[in-house]
Amino acid sequence: MYEKIIITGVPGTGKTTIANMLGEHFMTRVIHITDYIKENELIEKKLRDGTIIPKMKELRNMLNKETGIIEGHLACEFKLRNSFVLVLRCHPEELKKRLKKRGYSTKKIKENVEAEALDYCTQMARQNYKAVFEIDTTNKKPKETFEKALKIIYGTSQGDDVDFSSYLEKQSPGKTKKKVAKKKQTIKKTKKKTKK
Repeated sequence: MYEKIIITGVPGTGKTTIANMLGEHFMTRVIHITDYIKENELIEKKLRDGTIIPKMKELRNMLNKETGIIEGHLACEFKLRNSFVLVLRCHPEELKKRLKKRGYSTKKIKENVEAEALDYCTQMARQNYKAVFEIDTTNKKPKETFEKALKIIYGTSQGDDVDFSSYLEKQSPGKTKKKVAKKKQTIKKTKKKTKK
């Protein structure tokens, strides 16, 4: 049995809601990485736009000692022992709407939408963990996402096979065609390795 269930993905995919629902279901502690960084004074520096740069090594070392549900987009960036990973995904168009509602700047929205279209969190998670599963939250209500997460955790579902790279092709066909083709190749290779 895994000590940690990691919920990761770009902002706006539903991580906090699902992490809290899973925490309640399993009656275990939920660690929200952004709060954890502030509570434990793990801030390396704060950028003008409010972005927090954490002390990554210390953060990883401290989280390695924790158990329960760990939620945050940074969780895909490093390896934590004995962890099971759920990457929440959302179609870039829907993600844009969600982030606008949250009041994100145009620059921040663009960065996050591009990261989602390029499969960033899944790729990073697959480099760091063995058990990585995706859930497409685009047209799902939180209860549906939660139920899908439980099926994956209990081994009755392999999750969703998500690929939003075609979104980038539509945005700027000339510039991103090679980038997307290369990314698709990487995704296929990583998925093959993960399924073995």
